[in-house]
Amino acid sequence: MFSAVLLLAVMVVYVKMISPANSAIQKLRGEIQAREELLNKQTQAVSQIQNLISQLQNQNISQFQEQISLVLPINESVPQVLNQYQLIAQASGLSVQSVGVDYLAITPAASDVNIAKGVGIDRFKLKILGSYEAMKTFLQAIETNVRLTDLVSFKISRTAQPGQNLYLNEIVVDSYYQTK
Repeated sequence: MFSAVLLLAVMVVYVKMISPANSAIQKLRGEIQAREELLNKQTQAVSQIQNLISQLQNQNISQFQEQISLVLPINESVPQVLNQYQLIAQASGLSVQSVGVDYLAITPAASDVNIAKGVGIDRFKLKILGSYEAMKTFLQAIETNVRLTDLVSFKISRTAQPGQNLYLNEIVVDSYYQTK
């Protein structure tokens, strides 16, 4: 009988005291594990950023300039950009009907690094004739072109009879370049 009372007392102590403490310990262990994982991820991100900074510091500024000039050319070269748009339109099955160019204000450089004095923008207004599918192809090619370009506006209007797939597309595209 004494052993039954002792067993009952042990069970009461376990249920009332040890079990809640064990639950609290498990919860705290979970929080510790989550914080350790967060710390590991943040440490890994910091080391990747430090590696990138060291790589950039090791590169010569002229090499960096050459890489940037592929995306953001050193001068505006409007004829080259127009030629690119004409070739992309022809490859897409479109016909360029008219072109207009606006020279927007130059934005001064935000950095003290003497790579470029600012960024210039040439705004091209193109009227292109062709099918809807060809225009989609054209816009995808502009989007994936090496040169930095933004599509500012796009207007499509039907030029043919209903049932024909011929549209006049008016697009406005900004093309960026570096200024010295």
